[in-house]
Amino acid sequence: MRRPAGEAPPVQGANSVAAITRHVFANVSENILGTVGGQPFERDRDAEFAGAASTANLLAHWDDLRPRLRTVARSIPANEHFALRQHPRRGRISVFEVFLVVLRHVGEHEGHAQLTRDWLFGPSDAH
Repeated sequence: MRRPAGEAPPVQGANSVAAITRHVFANVSENILGTVGGQPFERDRDAEFAGAASTANLLAHWDDLRPRLRTVARSIPANEHFALRQHPRRGRISVFEVFLVVLRHVGEHEGHAQLTRDWLFGPSDAH
C-alpha cells in the first residue's frame, strides 16, 4: 500500500523523511559550519521536525549547504585535525571527533529514513 509522501509512520517519535532531512542538515551545519568552521549558527531543534517541506526546497537547501561544508572541510590544515573546538553540547572535542559525530548521526538517521521510505512505499531491493 502506497501512502502520501511526507507522512510519518504511526509510531511514537517517528518523523517524515523531510523532517529527518531538515534535522540532519541542521545538525551537520551546527557541527561543521559552527563548531569546526567557527561560523555563527543558531538552531531550533523542535522546528526541524515541524511542518512539511518539498523535495525542491530540500534540494535547494542542500545545493546551498554542500559547497559551504566543502569549504570548511578543505580549509582545515592537516596539523589542525586534532585541535580542540568547543562543541555546544559535548564540551571540548577535536575536529576529527566532530566529523565522527556527524558521520554517526547521519548514518543513524539514514536508517530512520530508509524505514520510513519502506513504510511509505513498500520494501525496496536497493538496500
